[in-house]
Amino acid sequence: MRCTQMVFQIWRQLVLIAIGMLIGCGQGWAAAPEKRVALVIGNNDYRTVTKLDKATNDAKAVGRELTRLGFEVISVSNVSQKRMNQVINEFSQKVSGGGVGVFFFAGHGMQINNQNFLLPVDFELPNDANDVADQSISLQSIQDKLADAKARFSLLVIDACRDNPLPKKAGRSLAVSRGLAAPSAPNGQVVLFSAGAHQQALDKLSDDDNNPNGLFTREFIPLISTPGLSVTDALKRVRSSVTRKAKAIGHEQNPALYDQTDGDFFFVAGAAPGNTKAAPQTETIQRIDPMAVELSFWESIKGSDNNEDFRAYLNKYPDGQFIELAQSRLRRAFNSGDKSGGTTRGSAGKEDCADCPEMVDIPPGEFLMGAARNEVDSGDHERPRHSVKNSECLCGQPP
Repeated sequence: MRCTQMVFQIWRQLVLIAIGMLIGCGQGWAAAPEKRVALVIGNNDYRTVTKLDKATNDAKAVGRELTRLGFEVISVSNVSQKRMNQVINEFSQKVSGGGVGVFFFAGHGMQINNQNFLLPVDFELPNDANDVADQSISLQSIQDKLADAKARFSLLVIDACRDNPLPKKAGRSLAVSRGLAAPSAPNGQVVLFSAGAHQQALDKLSDDDNNPNGLFTREFIPLISTPGLSVTDALKRVRSSVTRKAKAIGHEQNPALYDQTDGDFFFVAGAAPGNTKAAPQTETIQRIDPMAVELSFWESIKGSDNNEDFRAYLNKYPDGQFIELAQSRLRRAFNSGDKSGGTTRGSAGKEDCADCPEMVDIPPGEFLMGAARNEVDSGDHERPRHSVKNSECLCGQPP
């Protein structure tokens, strides 16, 4: 009897210890940050079908914003079918086991027998429907991979209704109708098309519209960044804004939204706009390190050959860790006469005359001018120290 009681006591203590360990582990799991991963694809340079103007710009802009919001971003441009499949598989693996995924595609898309296909740049003109399926990426296959990976929440944004890529075919299908088909979205997924069925998405609102992004993207980016605004509400506002602005110039563009989610997801938690009551939080709260976000932004552009990427960095991070590197990159581009990415004034300033000073491109920003009160070797004419904002300008560099 005593032996039995002793065994029971030991067993009871072990069970209590095990329960305590499980509770402790459970608390650790609850505090773990959720995985946020995005894949953005922009295809402009199609080889055999109509080239696009702003698809890569749209994808890069969305990628930069998602990086700022704490996503790990996989960004590719002008990619083949093989490369698209590779990055889609990488993306689905990264969000597996309850992660949050955002898929953004800008380029050509087609509908065949109510199936949606996204076109890589090496797409060849098809002879029949089977050619399309063999050479492109099925949207349904991407949705199925995310469902199989058990992603907790997935948003798929398809900006693929600009022009019909096939000669003598109206819209974005091999047949007569335009527009992509309504997707079959598994639970936990939201799909948003930049335009409704039989509609064409606008790249610009007028001939004088020089915005580098299409109408849909320029409305999409600021709304997903609004604190306390759920994804569903943000996408509804995107749809309303795009529809209203397109209608103002006599064009019909109504983004199509398909939502198969329960509950709300927030890109940025916080108080809802115009409401002092805090919005519901996501299941796990991710604490984002601003320096890590900045580092991620810099890593995404440091190899870029587009000067606008470095201007965007300087605008977002005027006191950033890599400000000198960004400014140096812009100076080198200017001195070499590189006019890419918006540097349109090249080296003209250096050619005005033989004795003219070398011109330096000063990016837009804000800086302090003047001397502090306790600064020695300074005069009253240099005080007080004050903040100065400047737009982009060319300045003569002293010899």
